[in-house]
Order: sequence, then structure tokens, then C-alpha cells
Amino acid sequence: MVIEALNKKNNYYELYHVYEDKILGDDVVKFIGLFSSTQNAWKAIKALRHQPGFCLYSQKCFKLSHIVSIGNYEWKEGFCTVEEAFEYQKKIFGDDE
Repeated sequence: MVIEALNKKNNYYELYHVYEDKILGDDVVKFIGLFSSTQNAWKAIKALRHQPGFCLYSQKCFKLSHIVSIGNYEWKEGFCTVEEAFEYQKKIFGDDE
């Protein structure tokens, strides 16, 4: 079964609550927690969905992210600054200014 495969040891799930703030005109993202199984994440959703603040929004605002494997890391090829990215973009697409 797919759920059993997803819940193997060393797989973790990030749970967020995300909604659009009409005044700010932007998304508000709250990190809820890191869970060892989808079942544990669902228990947290059930515990929170009727609490103040959370109850004002649809249960669909709870978002379970991709699997995070412990011991893995990102940015293996480094990173560039925003300025460097803009300069690269100008080289590729030309300078329209």
C-alpha cells in the first residue's frame, strides 16, 4: 500500500497552515510541526482545526509537504545572490532597459 511505503523509517512530513490574508494581500504560512507519519500529522490537524484562529479557515488550509528524509540536504551546488541572478538573466534574455 502507498501509505505504508510513505511511512517508512526516516521519512518525515512537514505540516503547515496556509491562508490568504486579505488585508496584507499575501499568504500567511504557519509551520505546525514535523511528523514521522501521515497518521500523526492527521492527528495534529484534528486537534487544531477547531482551535481559535484555525477554526476560521477551511481544513484545506492545512498542507502536508513533501517527504523530508533525515540526513539529506539541499543547496549542494551552492547559491547566488539576487544581484547575480539578475545579471545572469540579463545575459540570457538581454537587457530591456
